[in-house]
Amino acid sequence: MAKLYFRYGAMNSGKSTALMQVAHNYEEQGMQVLILKPQVDTKGGGELVSRLGVHRKADRLIRPDMDVFEVVREASQATKLACVLCDESQFFTAEQAEQLFMVTVDLNIPVICYGLRADFSLLGFSLGSFLLRDALCRGMVAPAGVILAGTGTQPGAVLAVIQAIVRGQLRRAKPGGTTPLVQKLSFGAYNRKFAPNRTRADWLCADEEALDRYCADPLCRPDISAALFLELLSAMRRTGGKRALAGWNRCPILLLSGADDPVGAMGSGVRQLGAAMERAGLPVQTVLLPGARHDIFHEEAGGAAAQARSRILRFCETILAESEKPRNQSPAEK
Repeated sequence: MAKLYFRYGAMNSGKSTALMQVAHNYEEQGMQVLILKPQVDTKGGGELVSRLGVHRKADRLIRPDMDVFEVVREASQATKLACVLCDESQFFTAEQAEQLFMVTVDLNIPVICYGLRADFSLLGFSLGSFLLRDALCRGMVAPAGVILAGTGTQPGAVLAVIQAIVRGQLRRAKPGGTTPLVQKLSFGAYNRKFAPNRTRADWLCADEEALDRYCADPLCRPDISAALFLELLSAMRRTGGKRALAGWNRCPILLLSGADDPVGAMGSGVRQLGAAMERAGLPVQTVLLPGARHDIFHEEAGGAAAQARSRILRFCETILAESEKPRNQSPAEK
């Protein structure tokens, strides 16, 4: 019986090039292939485009509402197909993936799909880091790598007490509003660690020029709403503890924070999180940037921003190299 193969890799890892090479291998032996491409992938229009500069016209552009099985069946009636090759397969719908499988079962035609298994890597910063951790705990995403910047951990009992207080404050606050106590428990607590304060947001960044631009930006509000803070606390509680880490995708993780970031308890909370991940069997790197506070991406004056970019680049290059390692091949790919 024919088989359905899935060849996945990171972006720019040579998937389209490999597809065109397989097509050439078949055609060199006098066999016919059918090349499919999702219409929603606008790169190259109706052509497959390799980063090496090689182009090839797709035989069919597949809309999301099309029945791929019927497309292949009709093509196989006109000519004997040796294989169906699919580019950018992550853009096919779930129904179309099932239809491709049925091509191998009912039509006995091999199908080789090329695409992304998941997002190449996901970066969550600050509040986003807790939301990303929450999504990973729930199995909502399965990236090839995870970067958590400006994150931390807090004892569950402490979070529960703060959550109860904020829930009471939520009834006092206007919709979308906050209260002085909520501010004291959230950002106010962070800023007190850098007293006497020059600005309301000293905890964010040690680079005074970047910090002044932030404070002068009318879109950067100085507070957090009671409702949003409550949601953040809920996410932090869900992501804490051994059970939460048990559901994580076993992909490489980079913990990247400033050594003076109060969200990460001046480094100790980040180290504790890294140690918990190691105990859970997760492949994690923990990097603390000396002299940097919360927003490491704007710490230009001390060089931390450049270090952060360099660390992220090396992390992504490692994932890319891993994705390019040889895998089991179909006969036509050998």
